[in-house]
Amino acid sequence: MTVALDDFLPTYSPNLIKMDVEGSELKALQGCLKMLKRSRPYLAIAIYHFINDMWEIPLFLIGLDVSYDFYVRCHGKHLTETILYCYPK
Repeated sequence: MTVALDDFLPTYSPNLIKMDVEGSELKALQGCLKMLKRSRPYLAIAIYHFINDMWEIPLFLIGLDVSYDFYVRCHGKHLTETILYCYPK
C-alpha cells in the first residue's frame, strides 16, 4: 500500500526532505506536492536510478514555481549516488 505524504501528514511542514527511494523519487515528490508548495523545504533527491531523472525531476520542481536554486553533486563513481540539491530562494 502506498500513501502520499500529503495525505499521511497533511499539515506537516518539514524544512528538509532527503529522498533515495530506488527510482520512485518523482512519484514520491508528486505525492508531497502540497507540502513542497506550503513549506518550500530544502531537498536532497537521488537522481541516478534512471537517466531521465536527471532532467525530469528538476523540470517537475521548476514547474511547481516555488523558486529553488539547483545543485548537482556526484558522491560516487560513474554517476552513482548523484544527488540533486534544491535550496529555496
